[in-house]
Amino acid sequence: MDLNKESDLLDMVLMIAWSIWRNSNEVWQGGRKLIAAAIYGLATRLLEEYYVAQETPSQTQDPPPESNKWIPPPTRWYKVNTDGAVFSKHKWIGIGVIVRDDQGRVVVTMSKILRAPLGALEVKAKALQVAAVFG
Repeated sequence: MDLNKESDLLDMVLMIAWSIWRNSNEVWQGGRKLIAAAIYGLATRLLEEYYVAQETPSQTQDPPPESNKWIPPPTRWYKVNTDGAVFSKHKWIGIGVIVRDDQGRVVVTMSKILRAPLGALEVKAKALQVAAVFG
């Protein structure tokens, strides 16, 4: 990693601080304490991944803004949107549910973390199941 720009150096300092904080939380939860070299290696790897993620591939095109617009349900109906996330390292999933009325007003929301070693497709199904029970 080339740290010859002042902003890159600041990014690295912040990533090291975050890595120390993360490891202290892992130790607090019963994980292993990393040595300084391992924390530096983790920070370097995460920062490189961040920089790669920030690069915009020339072949990828964003969809037109209209296709990302939320469409309200019919009058006097509610619309339920769900989403899920996989934390495979910890074998957890996160599920979110939001219910809106026909004016787009949020009626109710819910999020929860479950200990379940599921993949992305299964998490989407689980989110729909939780939303059905929640509603």
